[in-house]
This record gives sequence, C-alpha cells and structure tokens, in this order.
Amino acid sequence: NTPLYLRQPKDRQIFELAKGIGAKSKQFDGNDTSLYLEEVSQVFTDLRNNGGPWFLEFFTYRHKVHCGHEDDLDEKYRPKEELAYWLERDPISLLRNQLMNNGMISEKDIDHYSAEIQKEIAEAFVFAKNSSFPAVEDRFLNQYAASNLTWLEEALIKEKEDVTIE
Repeated sequence: NTPLYLRQPKDRQIFELAKGIGAKSKQFDGNDTSLYLEEVSQVFTDLRNNGGPWFLEFFTYRHKVHCGHEDDLDEKYRPKEELAYWLERDPISLLRNQLMNNGMISEKDIDHYSAEIQKEIAEAFVFAKNSSFPAVEDRFLNQYAASNLTWLEEALIKEKEDVTIE
C-alpha cells in the first residue's frame, strides 16, 4: 500500500480538492464507523435538505494485493508488522465486534447475512456473464453533470470504428 505522500505532494488533502468543483467535503478515519457515523448522518441530512454534491474521503488500508486474493508479503512489499497493525483496525472486524458486544447482532445473524451476501454475489456474476454489453449510445447515461461531450462521443465512435473487426 503505497502511502499517498509518496505519490503526491505531502500536504495535499484530497477532500479539500473536491471543494474546487463546488462539492462540500469531509475526511474520516474509515476504519471505525463509530467515529464517523453521526457526521455522515448529518451529511445525508444536508443532502436531503440542500442537495449535493458531497465528497467524503475515508482513510483505510488495503490488506491484499490490488488484484487477486494473494497477499504481497512474500515480495517484501510491506512489513508483516505493518499489516498486523492494520488488521487489528480492520473496519469489518471492528464493526462486527462492536455490534456483537452491544447485543445488536449474533453469530447466527452474521452467518445468515454472510450466506445471503454470497448468494447475491454469485447471482450477480451469473447475471453479468449472461448479459450483453450496454449499447454504446448509453455510455453517458446517469452522469451527475450534463456537459457538452460531443467531442468525446465522436472520438469514441472513431476509436470503435478503428478497432472493429468485421
């Protein structure tokens, strides 16, 4: 997990950059939902009352490689101690423990939800594999801001024509 300061100016705050496009923004420790739940609830209230956009930045840590299921400790990409520290702060484990310790959920509930989620994921994969690609003319649907993207549409059509093999 390459720290952001090694790739960008050290003092650059991404959530501050979002203000440049007119978005309200906040930054949070993304590992512990109890630390930001109230503030995020206030953001949703503001969205409902005043509209958006909002940009929320949550700091957390990637436990696995960018792609795949392996770990990257064998490649000396990061020390085992670093990973151990962040695994203790794993957001899913923290939330699970908080909910269980407060009697809000049981192990049986977690097993039930896990099975439901795995079933939903499997169904989504089947749906995706059996679905055709979206129509090229739908590529700009559901965008937040309407823009004059004619130049981009024309470039994409030309690119498609250049690589289409009949």
